[in-house]
Amino acid sequence: ASLHADEGILFRLPGMDNPPLDVFAGLTSEIAFDLIRRDLTDSPLFGLRFRQNAGRALLMPRPDPGKRTPLWLQRLRAKDLLQAVRKFPDFPIVIETFRECLDEDLELPRLRTFLDSVESGAIRIATHRGAVSSPFTSELIFQLTMRFLYEWDAPVRSKSDRPSPRIDDAELDPLLDPSSRRNWLDPDAIGRVEGRLRGVGRPPRSADEMAEWLRQIGDLTSSELAGPMLGFLELLRSENRASLIVLPNVDEPTRWIASEEEALYASAFRSEDGESLRTLIGRYFRTRALVDLNDLTSRYPIDSVTASELLESLADDGGIIALGPNEQGREQWADARNLGEVRRLSIAIKRREAVAISPEVFAAYIARNQHVHPQTRLQGEPSVGVVLEQLQGTPTTLDLWEREVLPRRI
Repeated sequence: ASLHADEGILFRLPGMDNPPLDVFAGLTSEIAFDLIRRDLTDSPLFGLRFRQNAGRALLMPRPDPGKRTPLWLQRLRAKDLLQAVRKFPDFPIVIETFRECLDEDLELPRLRTFLDSVESGAIRIATHRGAVSSPFTSELIFQLTMRFLYEWDAPVRSKSDRPSPRIDDAELDPLLDPSSRRNWLDPDAIGRVEGRLRGVGRPPRSADEMAEWLRQIGDLTSSELAGPMLGFLELLRSENRASLIVLPNVDEPTRWIASEEEALYASAFRSEDGESLRTLIGRYFRTRALVDLNDLTSRYPIDSVTASELLESLADDGGIIALGPNEQGREQWADARNLGEVRRLSIAIKRREAVAISPEVFAAYIARNQHVHPQTRLQGEPSVGVVLEQLQGTPTTLDLWEREVLPRRI
């Protein structure tokens, strides 16, 4: 039995006087990945994510709007669907479920980084054998007691012998690569989320709305002011509710900020207080769709090394996510919530592009694609290889190949 929490991981090893302390010996990131993926399909997490993904992909029966579908029935339908697609290693919903569980829920990339650091010696493992439990484990021991207090009172059930879903590694591995995340995002979706976060086309209508806008957005440059915003800011400045500050060594030094945040900006850039700087950078990410290193260094007076360390620290805390390089080769980052919105909007845009067509148009496309249409028939001996590659795996007799299939296409 084992139990994990923020305080640590607790293992219960009955019948062992000398428990092993070399739990990381020989444990590489590849071995850990294989072990996790092998047991993932039997976990409740996989079932939950598969049910959600199948529902979003419209593979599950749509519930009656006037009735509430019981959760047990939703689970049963998802279970039946999962049983039906087990024999298809490249089924996209199963692959997406693996990606969500490994990449987002279990944070496999961070586990790989940790185990690689242990293997290389960058992280040192220290062992200690004590006569009594550490005080830090008291909460874990209490949780273990509560969890297993009545665990073995229930009748023993045999494990299901159903095979786990097969998965195509060639389809899954690219999705787990952090550098591929940038390719999932539609440029139009990025622009629309950026516009919503920055209030493009929706300027404040009063001085009070302008004050609230400053509180949410933070500092504003002259080029970011539109409509009556400058007039509202001057009014707030006369009421000591807004202030003008100057940030050195940036593209636009003059900034409008809320008066109550003058101390925060002074602490971040004059006193170089790390916590104040994290607060400002965190808000900057929450009001942008995508951010790269140049955006930070041109917006605020911080050097590239400090900015890189800050981005890595925020990524370790889970606040932002690395997306890999953009078209210019610069690494990009995004707030986790904003990235989720961009991804959902990108999927919605792609769905609208998949417009249903009439059966006649689809039939004409199939005929042309299969080279059956008179205008798309092939010629010459090399065309035989093209047709055979296109129809590979089709269960057809040799006589039918020579009499019908090939002559209609070549």
